[in-house]
Amino acid sequence: MDGRLKDALVVMFVDGEDGCGQNACEVSARIAREQPRLRVNVVNISESKLSNCIADNTGGRVYAAREVGEVQKMLREAMEEVAATPACAGAQATGH
Repeated sequence: MDGRLKDALVVMFVDGEDGCGQNACEVSARIAREQPRLRVNVVNISESKLSNCIADNTGGRVYAAREVGEVQKMLREAMEEVAATPACAGAQATGH
């Protein structure tokens, strides 16, 4: 995954506020500057919206889900987006 010279996509699951002591918004803003072609899609299964800035800063999307059925749907949508990226589409066509 490059994010500098090639498009890249990360799907991140969030179940609450970060407990590592770093400001996720500041970190994601730095990542966006250093890897401008890296998008982070956030599947947020919590009530907190603090991590949504990660998707905002990187040009990604936020999938909010509160119930199991919604989580499954959001995961499916997020994975379909990953599978549709050119690198993944080429790998599917060649079987790699």
